Amino acid sequence: MKKKFILFLIVFFTLSNCGYNPIYSNQSKINFNLMINEINGDEVMNNIVRSQIKKYENISKEKTTSLNIKTAYSKDILSKNKKGEITNYLIKMEIEFEDISSKNKKYNFKEETKTSSMSNKFELKKYENTIINNFISNQLEKFILKINSL
Repeated sequence: MKKKFILFLIVFFTLSNCGYNPIYSNQSKINFNLMINEINGDEVMNNIVRSQIKKYENISKEKTTSLNIKTAYSKDILSKNKKGEITNYLIKMEIEFEDISSKNKKYNFKEETKTSSMSNKFELKKYENTIINNFISNQLEKFILKINSL
């Protein structure tokens, strides 16, 4: 009987304090609506930015922030082997948010990533898309933190 009770207590306290927190729980603290006015640059990055900003588009918020967004992406060759095959790349990504609502304030974010070439080109493209997606989500969160702190 005691063993069952102790086991029950251990399971209860373990499951009740597991640290679960909803992903969008802090979204209610955002007191503005993001709207894209114009977006220029790399088409792949633009599509990812549009899809990521959709979760911050809320018409019921009183303050609307209009944005002009510029994206840039380049993939440069760093090194080749003796056969002339590419072994390393340098991926450069840049995103600029221009807040039209508050005196055209600009926020620039840049990042460079070195990556080695893969024999499977599909896997390499998938890896590049993952890098782009992570970059955009991180920089968008930084941008929202900056706007929210104003």
